Amino acid sequence: MWWPHTHGEAFLYEVRLGGEPLGKVGFRSIDVDRGADGAGFQLVLNGVPVFARGACWTSADIVSLDASREKLDAIFKLCRDAGFNIIRVSGITLYESDAFYELADQYGLMIWQDFAFANFDYPTDEAFERSVQSEAKQFLERTRRFASLAVLCGGSEVHQQAAMLGLPFDAYQQRLFAEQLPSIINDYRPDVPYVVNSPSAAPGDSLSMLFGTRGGITHYYGVGAHQRPFDDARHAQVRFRARRCCLARGA
Repeated sequence: MWWPHTHGEAFLYEVRLGGEPLGKVGFRSIDVDRGADGAGFQLVLNGVPVFARGACWTSADIVSLDASREKLDAIFKLCRDAGFNIIRVSGITLYESDAFYELADQYGLMIWQDFAFANFDYPTDEAFERSVQSEAKQFLERTRRFASLAVLCGGSEVHQQAAMLGLPFDAYQQRLFAEQLPSIINDYRPDVPYVVNSPSAAPGDSLSMLFGTRGGITHYYGVGAHQRPFDDARHAQVRFRARRCCLARGA
């Protein structure tokens, strides 16, 4: 089985057709444990709970947006040596190259992948939905063989943007995130858990505050941006944060 490097070996197997190499694949199962109250979020790899810890990814080359394999390899090695086991590619960035996901497979680093949507009230017209269908399908087909793809997320801070404007929960439930993207994922990557947005409340919970730290997916800034002491994360009872500088499931 393929494992994140913190829990085992990232076994990969070369696939050939008629003697020609087609690439390497790994085999694993991924589930989400939401806890007894249904508000938590913990990845379970091959039946084993994983304490996720990592960082948000922007780009290894902010000029070309297409970093060389050598540059990516050096960064992935640093991430592994730092003890990371997950990297989040945020919706404010772009879909990375095949080399990126190949290296994630190789180094045993899980990828939390946002679709490229962020901070916006997206339209519902047919032309836009067709473009979303094409974009999501192309990405999922291209990355179908990568075991490291561990979470698919609708986008970054779309719900947050609306909540910060004071809009009620029902006002920012968009078909794009609630229906269209889950449907496409079910067709092309049903093995990967889906999160509607980051941050977002726990499924079925329309009453809790979006910025609460004790359930759902949170963007907690206490330690770091707000310069709170390290024990603030424990006092805040952070369950799972997907931003700012670190992904971590609280104890």
